[in-house]
Formats: sequence, C-alpha cells, structure tokens
Amino acid sequence: MNLLIYVTVGFVLAKAVFGAELTTEQQEAIEQVESKGNPRAHNKDEDARGIIQIRAIYVADANRILGEERYVHDDAFDPAKVWEMFGVVTSYYIRHYGYPDTFETRARIHNGGGKGPRRKSTLRYWREVQAAMKGEGR
Repeated sequence: MNLLIYVTVGFVLAKAVFGAELTTEQQEAIEQVESKGNPRAHNKDEDARGIIQIRAIYVADANRILGEERYVHDDAFDPAKVWEMFGVVTSYYIRHYGYPDTFETRARIHNGGGKGPRRKSTLRYWREVQAAMKGEGR
C-alpha cells in the first residue's frame, strides 16, 4: 500500500491509507470517555491533550508509522488530526498483530498501545466506552 497518497482532511487520511473508519457515534463515545468531548482538554499530569487525550508518544508512533514528521503534539487539539492519528496507529497495529478490525480492538489499542487488545487493563476502558455508547456516564 502506498503511504504517500493521502488526503489531509480529518479521518479521510486514515481511511484512504489504511481503510479505517469509525462511526460518529463511536468517535463520540471515545471522546466522551477521554475528555467529555472537550477538544481543548489537557491532562497536565500526563501531558495528554485534546478530545481523545493524545500523548507525545502517540504522535511519535503515528509519525514513525507514516515515515515522516507529519504531526506535532499540539495537533492533538485539532479533532480532525486526532482522528487521522487514531486511524494511522490503530490500523497499523491491527495489521501488525493480526487483530480483528473491530471497534473494541481500535479502542483498546488507543488506550493501551499496540498490545492493548491483549491487556486486561484495557477491559475497564472498553467497558467505559461501551457505557458511553449507551449514554451512560463515566
């Protein structure tokens, strides 16, 4: 697959390059769990930023996967770029480890890194995302 062909509008990049796509409802569930839907959220203790609380290591991972320095940590405050990075990172690990391409897999990779779907620690996060999908609070 050619990683040089991309569109720089929101999640379209990830879909065009990796075939990744979440529904609006799925994105909003993750956003609710991570930041209560606040694109300017900043957890200073972890330096996690934006609507889905991106850390610097996540940005570095997206750039490594793409083979170029496309993103900087402050891009985490841009919801369109955040969902691009989410698609890049989750799609890479789905292919790398042979995981099933499901919403649960993507959410658990986002929360726990490439081995997130194998980690028990990401099950609580997944339950929180499922509850957000049903409109229940965190």
